[in-house]
Amino acid sequence: MKKIIIIGVSVLVLLLIVGVVLFMFVLNPKEKPIVYQEYEFGEMYTNIADEGKILKFSMVVEFTNPEILDKITASRSEIVNNVYELFRTKSYETLNKSNGQQRVRDEIRDMLIEMLESDGETITNVYFLQFITQG
Repeated sequence: MKKIIIIGVSVLVLLLIVGVVLFMFVLNPKEKPIVYQEYEFGEMYTNIADEGKILKFSMVVEFTNPEILDKITASRSEIVNNVYELFRTKSYETLNKSNGQQRVRDEIRDMLIEMLESDGETITNVYFLQFITQG
């Protein structure tokens, strides 16, 4: 009788160990690390709402899905045009508020998401590498 109990407990422990190992290494879906990529638009110049003032900036779009790169490059001219139009509505005061640049970055990101029919997980951020107002 003791042998049957020992064998039964041993089988249960073995099954438990196999189950844990199976779950940990086979069935447990591993999250793929997010790989961020960037598309740099380079140095650009545009007028802003204030007469005689010019903005010099360099913009980078950060994204996670490499397939969006084709859409960005195909729409580059339209994107640049829309960014210029956005800046032409902004005053020097608006851009130089403590959160002015962040707001514009968010607006550009939202515009890109809409234009490229994407989402916030694919187009993750817009950065300004350079941002100088002259005039």
